[in-house]
Amino acid sequence: MAAALLFTIHEILFLVPEQTQAIRIAHEILQTGFIACLCLAMTSIARSQKTELTDLYRLAEIDHLTDLHNLSAFRRQALHSIKQRNDDRRACWPIAVLMIDIDHFKSYNDNYGHEEGNIALQTVARVIRQTARQNDMVGRYGGEEFIALLLLGPKEAVIAAERIREKIEAECSPEFTPSLHRQVTVSIGVALSTPEQYDLPPDELLDQLVKVADYELYRAKRSGRNCISASVDIEVPPALCA
Repeated sequence: MAAALLFTIHEILFLVPEQTQAIRIAHEILQTGFIACLCLAMTSIARSQKTELTDLYRLAEIDHLTDLHNLSAFRRQALHSIKQRNDDRRACWPIAVLMIDIDHFKSYNDNYGHEEGNIALQTVARVIRQTARQNDMVGRYGGEEFIALLLLGPKEAVIAAERIREKIEAECSPEFTPSLHRQVTVSIGVALSTPEQYDLPPDELLDQLVKVADYELYRAKRSGRNCISASVDIEVPPALCA
């Protein structure tokens, strides 16, 4: 509006028959103000568009409940990361996929309601996000299940999985988080890549690891829950899991 007003005054002054020095100076001031207003307007539009793009990105990439990547965004980033490691033969090759599932979540919903169940989901997601390293990719797989891709060797990946499990056990309790109604724990299945898989296409490798991690999650559930199960037997010293 300011730009339009300045432009209108500028044009009106051109209609004045006698163009004095004062009018010419006024022309220059109005012209400079008009350009400045246009620049401010363009900057404001650019900022607004950037904000809109950020909001659209969050809608497309982020799960609104847990603030983690949704499954499609997780898969896209995981495939990109695997492809990068394929292209760089000097990279440390091992990759691990974790499937993390909240134990007895249905009974939590049944006893306390879905809103309270959502709070439990958010609490577990927060602990996973805070426990994960900067290079770890974490997403919501669906329902009460989460998925993570770790660029770690077998032993380190198992230690990381155990650390997540212990952290959730410690912090997802009414004593630590009063908004929770009872202790919340998770079971974790760990799939570890093998040298035989290194030449697989990224999507096939990821699919195989997810399938194995899902099977290991089932084994962890059968073993009593609140534990981890890995595709390779690795003994982790308790001190390393603290």
